[in-house]
Amino acid sequence: MTMKKIFLSLLAVLLLSCSSDNVLNENQNSNVNFSGYKITSLSIYDDGITPDDLLIRIGNIVNNKFISETVEYYTDNVSQGNPEIEKEYFYSNDLLTKIVFDNDIKEFYYDTDQNLIGLTWNNSGYYNYYRFVHVSQTLVYFERVSLPYNDANTQVLSRKIIEFNNSNDIIKAGLDNNLDMVSDSYYEYTYLNGNIIQSNDQNGTIKNYNYSNVVNNNYILEINSFGKKTLNIFNSEVYAYNLPEISSYSYFLDAETYSLSSYETLNNNYFTKEIKIEHFTIFNLLNTRTTEFFFE
Repeated sequence: MTMKKIFLSLLAVLLLSCSSDNVLNENQNSNVNFSGYKITSLSIYDDGITPDDLLIRIGNIVNNKFISETVEYYTDNVSQGNPEIEKEYFYSNDLLTKIVFDNDIKEFYYDTDQNLIGLTWNNSGYYNYYRFVHVSQTLVYFERVSLPYNDANTQVLSRKIIEFNNSNDIIKAGLDNNLDMVSDSYYEYTYLNGNIIQSNDQNGTIKNYNYSNVVNNNYILEINSFGKKTLNIFNSEVYAYNLPEISSYSYFLDAETYSLSSYETLNNNYFTKEIKIEHFTIFNLLNTRTTEFFFE
């Protein structure tokens, strides 16, 4: 894969992550059936030499769960090969057990109560192991360990302490730097209508989040694919460090994301089309990314 294709692939992936309108009720969610999506990323270079590039991703969705994604590259409207499956999701007993994305493989393990308890992450032959200790229904330890989660000789390398509410939202996430089961630093989160509306750290620093009235399709599909609590456990480090993408873990698109694109929506505020245009000076290119969702 050329450097140009690697950039375009990463670009498409990275750009895809309260009024009374910001309410996603149960009927809205249960009555929506996704059938697939298409992402078209067109790059036009400003140097007059480099040929235009087109990247097309086609997503397969079944029962509102991610199944697979194919990718095809074009240069000056000429296909560079047949579409290839680049990403696949595998399930067993309705639980997500594996995600394969090129050479990145994540395998998920559960206990008899369907709680996520282990993750093996193989990134091109480099392995990371995680263990998730369910202290109670609302308290989970997110641990990076030295060996597979169920190996008796595994050692804890780092730990995050995660607290949930009864809706499986993360309300507190902290770093246990001393491995003494006490958070040395933490962030607390407040929710309204499925959106994170505020975070505050142990020093009292407050951050507020604002949202549009357009549904965050991708997040809805991630919840359906992972299960809400499993997804939040998987993303725990984002909460523990209060990383910028935290606002994308909400039912509606955050105001900043919404402002950067144009949208076409259904009557229930799920979007059918998103168009984002960006100029990347460092690469001398103008990129237009169009995301379309299809419904049954």
